[in-house]
Amino acid sequence: MESNQTLLALAAATTWDGGAGVVSTLRATLSTLAPFDAGELALSMPTGYRRWTFTDEEEPVAADDLLVDVSRHDMPLRIDQPDDAVSFPETAARMRRRGFMSMLAVPLSAAGGPDGAVVLARRFGWAYAGTSMRAVSVCVSMGGLCLERALALTALRRELEAAGHRLRELESRSR
Repeated sequence: MESNQTLLALAAATTWDGGAGVVSTLRATLSTLAPFDAGELALSMPTGYRRWTFTDEEEPVAADDLLVDVSRHDMPLRIDQPDDAVSFPETAARMRRRGFMSMLAVPLSAAGGPDGAVVLARRFGWAYAGTSMRAVSVCVSMGGLCLERALALTALRRELEAAGHRLRELESRSR
């Protein structure tokens, strides 16, 4: 998918569905731009990370040590072989346990969006050496912005529904 089409698809997926449409669109786009065996979107929340997986596996791909570092430095991080993950012991242990040889972590906040990252993993080394970091970063940044808006729309919808229930309750009491 062309870059402009990708960005428009992410924007179009921004609804009050709790971010499901944005995550689904991001998953489909990234599977073409940077194929993965496992992947996740991790959004920083006050109580930890909220995660959406890109595959059927529920176990998180990266640990907090990697997610915090990628968010703090606001730059993509490519791990080409397990030895490159030595600075992230929790993530390195996860890589070994799940058989991943390479990872790509891209921050959500590059375009002023929320803190967090998309992490993709492969079971062979140097999987992301030829990946266009610019294309992936633009896609992930837009995905972060759209996810933030989708979550806000979802919260707004819940509030409006609750207000509607309260209003109907008050109207029924006044009759």
